[in-house]
Amino acid sequence: MSRTQASRCALSLDIEGTCLTLSDVRSRYPKLDLTDVPHGHSWEEQTLWTSTQAWGRVSFGFKAKNPDCLCSVTMRPPSRP
Repeated sequence: MSRTQASRCALSLDIEGTCLTLSDVRSRYPKLDLTDVPHGHSWEEQTLWTSTQAWGRVSFGFKAKNPDCLCSVTMRPPSRP
């Protein structure tokens, strides 16, 4: 895999089962930035909270239809120029 291809890679996980709250996430990742919010088009849209790490970014998604429970985690490498 070339460096260009690697910079476009991401790993996304759907989370089911026990409800993990934003407080649960903040206990492990205290510095989170709000990076996206639902726009009212679908109950599937997510509020995204993102933590920037040395290795890249990790985003935590909470669906509009169940905003109190974590539904996805996405990890991305750092952006390349």
